[in-house]
Amino acid sequence: MNEEKEVYSYHTFYFPFIWEGIKVKQEEIISYFDSNHYWDKTDIKDFSNVNTTPALQDEKSRIWLYQAYQYFHTPVCQAIFGGDSEVVHNYQFCTKEVRQQACYTIKKTEKFNNEMIKKVYELDLYSIKLKIFNSGIGILIFECENRKHGSIKEVKDINEYGRRITAPFLDSDICADLLSVSIENIGTFSFDFRKKFGSSHEILHEHKYANYNCIASFIIDILNYKKAEKKFTDQKYSSGEKWYLATALDDRMYVTCLVRDDYFAKCLQKEKFCGSGNQLIKTAGCNQFKQELYELIFVDRQDKTSCPTERMREEILNKQLYDRWIEYGTAYAITHHSFFCMTTTDKDIDAPVVNPFLVIYTEMVTLCLAQRCSIISFQRKIAAFSNALKKHKFILNCRAAKKLTDLQEDYIAFQNQLQFFEVTCQEQGIELYDMIAEALYIEKEKQMLMDQMNIAYEAASINQGFRWNKWALFVSFLALLVTLMPHMPDLCKVIAKCMK
Repeated sequence: MNEEKEVYSYHTFYFPFIWEGIKVKQEEIISYFDSNHYWDKTDIKDFSNVNTTPALQDEKSRIWLYQAYQYFHTPVCQAIFGGDSEVVHNYQFCTKEVRQQACYTIKKTEKFNNEMIKKVYELDLYSIKLKIFNSGIGILIFECENRKHGSIKEVKDINEYGRRITAPFLDSDICADLLSVSIENIGTFSFDFRKKFGSSHEILHEHKYANYNCIASFIIDILNYKKAEKKFTDQKYSSGEKWYLATALDDRMYVTCLVRDDYFAKCLQKEKFCGSGNQLIKTAGCNQFKQELYELIFVDRQDKTSCPTERMREEILNKQLYDRWIEYGTAYAITHHSFFCMTTTDKDIDAPVVNPFLVIYTEMVTLCLAQRCSIISFQRKIAAFSNALKKHKFILNCRAAKKLTDLQEDYIAFQNQLQFFEVTCQEQGIELYDMIAEALYIEKEKQMLMDQMNIAYEAASINQGFRWNKWALFVSFLALLVTLMPHMPDLCKVIAKCMK
């Protein structure tokens, strides 16, 4: 990797996904990656195997892992780094080759002063990680370092164009022209957005069945790399026993970003917070800087803020910013699709600010993403169960009852293994974890899921109770007949006398 320049910004892109298929089991997914030697297994069992894990042989990884081990509670470590509990399985793609030389490239053509300018953003790719959680969620992670592009505007462009894996609508300039991942001695994986979503509308005509679930092909190509049978696909009606890959959230990857910019840090120090209402002090140029800050943390492009209303923008910033260290030029910001740290270039803050962000807080994000995606996955399964129950006129057979029971057991396991009230004893970690969970609506989604599960369980119980009542009535009638059988002759004589 290029070591001539200092890192101006760190960018991590998270792609959470789910998979579907004909009787697909998670064990098959795990076996698929275990049998591919291009994916290095990086599970850490009680941290005793760190020195014997090939993918963790560099000093940087060991230092980071030590810091993470000291920081997180033991059950949380198992949910992050793997182990005997089988909560998560960790992999890294071509670790040695990526560390030697790899690049995450973004190409974009923009109009400037009536001229079309082609821009190329090249990021050093530090690692490609994959996490498979036992709740049926996968997260593919691209960790990048930016040494070549040293402005806030360029950071905005990198985050906005680098995170998009599909187009929210056609004929738009919201996506990059091309995204590619290049790894020395491995190859280049790329996706042309203009060809797929441009004026030709290729996405609408390339297959017999419309494929609105299109995912940037470089992701699928990496997951399928060097496998004779390429299992993953984004085409729902593809031939053969494929694993249908779908995004667990939306058309964008989640972004974490740390920016080291002294001028921006000084601006943060000037725009200090005051009062119990946590209101920004009104200073010269305050509104302009707040717009710049809003665009950065909400991953908007330059001068294209998604909240042009000044009053509302200020309210949102006051809520999303974490300003414990703003006096020293460091601030954090958390939204529902990004986690930012803005700080200085001072070398003394590497240990207390930069390393924790890259090691600890990014893992917090991964954990919270897994929680939210798992909850949404459970909601989909409950909805499918309810629809099936309605389709069969709410007749709960043994198979449906077992399915509901299995779903409840899976959810209980998820609550115990992935849903944590607290991940660390450190005060700042507790506060940031709570902010991430709140920004991702985890508690709200969890409550909605509980309501859905209770309704489904009540409906199933009422249905089962009604069926048991019918059987009970039938059995009672039989019991009455059995009771009357010995008295039938006498009863017949009485009936005959009455008839005479």
